Amino acid sequence: MLTKNSTTLSAHWSSLGSQQTESSNNVYTLTATMKPLGKIEGLAKGEQIYSTRFIGDRLYMVTFR
Repeated sequence: MLTKNSTTLSAHWSSLGSQQTESSNNVYTLTATMKPLGKIEGLAKGEQIYSTRFIGDRLYMVTFR
C-alpha cells in the first residue's frame, strides 16, 4: 500500500525587510512504512494547494494564487 501526500510551504515575510518569499508546493509518495518512493517539489510557485485527488498513478491538483 502506498501513501500519497501533498504539502504547501506557505509564503512569509522576511523579518529583515519587506521581502516576501513565494509559497511552494510538493507531492510525496511513501510506502506503508513511510519510506519515500518519489517526490516532486517546487510545483505552482506562488500558489496554494486547495485540493488533490490521486487516481491510480495520476494526481489531480487544484491550486489558487
